[in-house]
Amino acid sequence: MCAAGTTNRGRCNLSPWDLTRSATVALLLFAAVAKSYQFVSGSPVGSGSFESRWMVLVAVQVELAVGAWLVTGLWPRTARLVVGLLFGCFAAVSAFKAAAGHGSCGCFGEVRVSPWVTFTLDAAVVLAVLTCRPRGGGPPVGLVTAGWAVAAGAAVALFVASSPRHLTASGELALGDGPVVLEPEGWVGKPFPLTRYVRGIDGLDEGSWTVLLYHHNCPECEAAIDALVRAVASGPHPGRVAFVELPPHSPRPDPRLAGCPSCRVGRLAATDDWFAQTPVTLTVVDGTVVQVAVRNGRQHTEALQP
Repeated sequence: MCAAGTTNRGRCNLSPWDLTRSATVALLLFAAVAKSYQFVSGSPVGSGSFESRWMVLVAVQVELAVGAWLVTGLWPRTARLVVGLLFGCFAAVSAFKAAAGHGSCGCFGEVRVSPWVTFTLDAAVVLAVLTCRPRGGGPPVGLVTAGWAVAAGAAVALFVASSPRHLTASGELALGDGPVVLEPEGWVGKPFPLTRYVRGIDGLDEGSWTVLLYHHNCPECEAAIDALVRAVASGPHPGRVAFVELPPHSPRPDPRLAGCPSCRVGRLAATDDWFAQTPVTLTVVDGTVVQVAVRNGRQHTEALQP
């Protein structure tokens, strides 16, 4: 990023805008990589509007795109305005989370950082881009062209690799290598699309089932498992109960489920990356989803009532 100017002796002479641009690129790329790792590892994100998996995907794409733009040095005055607006939005979200008492902003995936710290950091970037103006017309055309080509290619490759896939109504996976994002709210009245991908449980397309989708490292899932196991133990249930774990799988069997003889335990195939806001409880009758409860403890328990 030294192309903006040199001294008479040929040494790199970075302007304040160049320094701000470099620091912003590093910050955006670190945030995108950290959130991508959290997403791919299957670690649960938050339950609020700003922590949904769709919001995380959008944030990663925006951070990568803006970072690639800053690397090229193209249209510096427009880039300055966009960065100011973007980090102004980041600062507003951080302030909201700080006021709500969140322990971490979630901006850097599993790296816990106080929202007050990220608010200060975001505000500092806004102040920097307001006070540091680009000089000249930007880097030479040849360098801009080469930088843009490399950055655009990398951005497209990352976009394709991380773009989410969906299940069709018949349970077929869309083409691509990205994560499979599950949207169970849209399954009601349709065939249960995960039947062919569940390992360890047969007959999900026959009879009446209550199916719980969960992550082993999810506190809300732990509470849902406890509630369903207690409900099963308290009396007869019309139908069978299946607990289906999403990857990454726990290295050890859950002792609560091992002690539940009427519970069926299975896992989604680890050949794909599956993502859902867990826990999810579904009522499946003869292979068709008739009821869905997502992250609602009362509905999880009601799903087991005769």
